[in-house]
Amino acid sequence: PESSVKMFVRYPGKLEKLNVRTGQRVEQGEELAVFRNIEVERKRGEAATNERSHQEEARADETYRDSLSAGPGRDAAQTEMNRVSAARDSAAVEKKSYDKVLHEDLVLIAPRSGIVGQAPGIDDVGKLYEVNPDQPFCTIDEPRKLRVCLPLVTTEFNRLMDNLED
Repeated sequence: PESSVKMFVRYPGKLEKLNVRTGQRVEQGEELAVFRNIEVERKRGEAATNERSHQEEARADETYRDSLSAGPGRDAAQTEMNRVSAARDSAAVEKKSYDKVLHEDLVLIAPRSGIVGQAPGIDDVGKLYEVNPDQPFCTIDEPRKLRVCLPLVTTEFNRLMDNLED
């Protein structure tokens, strides 16, 4: 195809869901495939647990701090609350980064409308895909624009040229 977009795996994962097949028409924004990475899911879960844990601890520290009168004890409680709040915020940022991987990097979305030119088959569901910049997962070709290159022996080429001139 003269105008083709190559879709690459952006993050290693097992092909969980394949929504397209070769020759199928797709629209821009359509979900092509979904991958699963158990390690990313585990780390995201840990980050969410840490965020919740630190949130509960920050609330308890705030309640404790508010029960104290002004002075060194209240200042120390405030310092501890700030430390725990920072750990909560850090866990939230970590969780958000794993959410991005899960919802953006492990999901392939059609960047444009077209025809799927090359795609894995249904037998490839469950297969582990690594990031490989030399091997596209699939291609999306512009419809009605196709250029074919075929090897021809000289006699066949000359016959084609003669037919074009007629």
